[in-house]
Amino acid sequence: MPSKSFWDHPLDKLEEALNLKRQIHALQEKLSSLFASDSEEETTKTPARKTIAHKEIAPKAPAVTAKRGKRKGMSPAGRAKIAAAQRERWAKARAGVVPTSKAPVAKKARKGKRTVSPEVRARLADAMRARWASARRKGLPGPNVRR
Repeated sequence: MPSKSFWDHPLDKLEEALNLKRQIHALQEKLSSLFASDSEEETTKTPARKTIAHKEIAPKAPAVTAKRGKRKGMSPAGRAKIAAAQRERWAKARAGVVPTSKAPVAKKARKGKRTVSPEVRARLADAMRARWASARRKGLPGPNVRR
């Protein structure tokens, strides 16, 4: 069953609701005027807050509507300066190091994954089987049971 719209109510009920709203507003203003001296002191102490009737509301942050501009890249001259400064730092760091030959030093290329010897694999497998056996003795689920 769809809910009744605000405007579907009889006119006399709408007038009564409006009258009640006006009374509430008048009472709120009267209440705030009773404590006007207190609220004026508070607003002078904290100018960032505004007192509206009985509610204290913090100011809203301004909505950001302007789009940010495109970031500007670094100029080639600036990039060259930074590169030159870095080369100087590297030269200072390498000043104490004497290369063994003039040919560039190449790193060993790693081929595939790391491997362990068959003896190490056997030890690891035995240790894992021992852990599984211990877990089974304690009544815990085995390694292939999903939790």
